[in-house]
Amino acid sequence: MLFGQSELRARLEGRRNLADRVDGWIVLDPLDVSESRAMLAYRLTRAGAADLAALFDDDAVEAIVASAGGTPRRLLTLAHATLRDAATQGRPRATLLDADAAARARGLGRGRDRGAVDGAAEPSRWRFPWLSLRAR
Repeated sequence: MLFGQSELRARLEGRRNLADRVDGWIVLDPLDVSESRAMLAYRLTRAGAADLAALFDDDAVEAIVASAGGTPRRLLTLAHATLRDAATQGRPRATLLDADAAARARGLGRGRDRGAVDGAAEPSRWRFPWLSLRAR
């Protein structure tokens, strides 16, 4: 059993003798917009914040979600950096300017395609159904 990030598949495909021994692939799909918002809201609530709107303008949340491309770790890293940039500027809530600055500092733009490896067979997909149950 192997676990890895999306780059692992490309590396295995480059080594046919190893790739032939893989019986099946399960790929976690990127979070969609509502799942991403729910994850941010959940993590902020667990950290003691009242809600997402208390710390982020709607435009900032949209920019963070778009820049993260559905990757949970990137989503949380961008949210943290956005809050840090807002605090540095003395703003009580993060704005679109803060979110864009955090994304640019990491070489990310909004809405980049972060899809599967080109030419790879379609693997099984697993969604994150529990995130869609959370309130926005």
